[in-house]
Amino acid sequence: MQELAAAIAAKVDGGSGLDEAKSAAKSGAGAGAPVPPELQKQVAGLHFLSESDAPLEAVAYAAPGGELSNALLLKLLGEPADAKVETVELTQFLRNHTSDDGVLNDVALSNRYKGLQMFMKQDMDGTQVYRVGKGPQIHAYALGRTMDGTLAGFKTVLTET
Repeated sequence: MQELAAAIAAKVDGGSGLDEAKSAAKSGAGAGAPVPPELQKQVAGLHFLSESDAPLEAVAYAAPGGELSNALLLKLLGEPADAKVETVELTQFLRNHTSDDGVLNDVALSNRYKGLQMFMKQDMDGTQVYRVGKGPQIHAYALGRTMDGTLAGFKTVLTET
């Protein structure tokens, strides 16, 4: 049976999710996945400016392959099962931080956000921002799949009144 499952997984784009599900089960739902060092470096010292100033935190989650439903996403993130989830494209989410004359008023800092955005778009697959919850504080997770199937990116808190 295991050989058959492995053969099927080899033919399915993104794998079957069996190995990822086993590692997620061993380490707790989504916990324990190592954060890629390059991602930690890219995120270090950055803050997201909304109505408040919240730090970006590099995160990684062991996630099954294939389509990521909102229910599974919320479970992996440790968010309430009934939380509202809205998806936003990464470049749209970071548009005010990557603009040279945006909210940061600092070209060098804007370039760091551009580098982070480029890294996540080029080195990760299916990068998306998930806005979880509703105001005034919304948890935002920018996540994509790394080459080994880990769901990685950054999280922050948005304040919107």
